[in-house]
Parts: sequence; C-alpha cells; structure tokens
Amino acid sequence: MFFKNTLRRRNLKRLQSIREVKFMPLPKVKNISFIFDFEEEEVLEAVKILTTYALNKKIPYSGISVNLGKSTFPQTVMNHNIRLLVKNELSYLKTPKGDMIEKFLTDPTDLFIDLTPSYNYTLFYLAHSINASFKVGRYQHEMNPYDLVISPGSRSNSPAEYVRQVIHYLTTIKSE
Repeated sequence: MFFKNTLRRRNLKRLQSIREVKFMPLPKVKNISFIFDFEEEEVLEAVKILTTYALNKKIPYSGISVNLGKSTFPQTVMNHNIRLLVKNELSYLKTPKGDMIEKFLTDPTDLFIDLTPSYNYTLFYLAHSINASFKVGRYQHEMNPYDLVISPGSRSNSPAEYVRQVIHYLTTIKSE
C-alpha cells in the first residue's frame, strides 16, 4: 500500500497545472461541474439542490459520481448531465481513464464543486485535473486544489447543507 500511495502522490504532483484563477460569483457563472461519491448519505438530495438551482438559472452543468464499492447503482437514476464512474474505468492506482473522463476534465468550466466529505484519491485526482476557473471544496488536504474551502463548522455536515452554503456564499460575495 505504501508503494501505491507514493505513486499516487507523484501523479498528483505532476498535475499541478497553471491556470488563471478567477473568482466566479454564482450570478456570473456560465457552467458548473461537480463530483460526488454516491455512497455518502443524503448526497442525492444535495445533487438535486445543485442541479435544480442550475436548471432554474439556465446554467449548464455536468457531474461525475463515483462508485468504487460493490453496491450496484443504476445509471438510470442519473440524468444525461451526470455520469457514473465505476471500478473498471480506473487504473491500478484508481486513476480515472476513458473518453468520458477526458471530456469532463478538459472542457473549460467556470465553477467546479467537490461535494466529497473527505479524501479519496480518485475524486482528488479529478479535482486536481479539471480545467476550472474557480474550484470549491469541502475539506482541507495537503496539495489542496481548491480556491475556496467551505467547512461545515458547527453546522450540520450533510451534503445538502454544504450545497446550500456554497450557493449562499457564491451569491452574496461580489467580485470586481
């Protein structure tokens, strides 16, 4: 496991890309990308809040859900803008591969939101790799790829509450 973790850290260090970070208040966002772990409790409620907001504001969105466990999760529950990443689409190190992932990572996006509550190499790799102007995350970790981290503090740590906080902060903070 130590060898695998060393290789993973090297992969992440190689991903340090030069990108122009621009704060994107939610009213100015033209598209949103997000990732989440479907095995987290109540995460589908959070995804529904985020996608409903995007649909109401006519903001295109795309998402990746990761299924690394043994449970079955039908793709039919997802809509056409949210894709499911399964084990056979991962390398030995659990690095995502395939055309779907390449498109998700290389298409420019204004806002990227990581809904995952804790470190997971596959999701962290996606967060590092995505071509986004502004990245929002839920937790602090070494080699942090986020421009803004919103931690739950004393409030509920539910994914739905986190999405509400992200929407609140990104709509109330003004940019130049």
